[in-house]
Amino acid sequence: MKNKEIAFENLMPFYIKLKRSRMEKWCLQEMTQSRKEKRSFKRLDNNKEFMINKMGFYKKHAWFHFDDSINGAGWVPFKFIRNNYRRLNLEPLKSQTNDTEMYFCAVKMMLNFAGIDIDMDTFNKYMNVSQYSHFIYTPQHFFKLFVNLKGSYKDLTNKSFRRVRSKLLRNRPTMLWIKNNDDVIVPIIIVGFNRRVFFYNDPLSGSMKTITVKSLNKQWRKCYYFALSY
Repeated sequence: MKNKEIAFENLMPFYIKLKRSRMEKWCLQEMTQSRKEKRSFKRLDNNKEFMINKMGFYKKHAWFHFDDSINGAGWVPFKFIRNNYRRLNLEPLKSQTNDTEMYFCAVKMMLNFAGIDIDMDTFNKYMNVSQYSHFIYTPQHFFKLFVNLKGSYKDLTNKSFRRVRSKLLRNRPTMLWIKNNDDVIVPIIIVGFNRRVFFYNDPLSGSMKTITVKSLNKQWRKCYYFALSY
């Protein structure tokens, strides 16, 4: 790519935060503008979430475009973005039961973020009931569904939290099997993280929740560290 060529791609919306360092952080209305036209961020902006909807490249630099009602709009250089914070803008879905419908809601959330719609008939077309006595489905049961509908499937069973974070930084939600405090096995959708916690969508409550790494590891371990993404 030549030095002054412009390239950008639209992204499914997600939230970032600015680095906490004292360096001056700024944005431009357009990537091609001179730095003389920059708008400097205030120190309080370090604690705000910015909703990103585009990624761009100009003069060999990567940029994120933010656009929301609170912060306005602009292009911020990638070098100002924290690498230990990400939250996907993925709306939770609520299941009325803790059986097949719960897994359907989990899959639907993941595919929704990829811009793919799925109904229960399509879900049932690809799924077979698990032979495990305690699990309706295991990660392997979702292989055909994700390969056919998304074109990609990754079994993350027994992988590290670092791998889960890596998926989120690439805008890929991850399904983890956990046994919650009520001893119910739930396929939660990990949608974000910061230095202390993970954010996840719970299909049983239909809400986004937070959980510490220690607590998540304890509940995940009870389900043999089952996990998948795409």
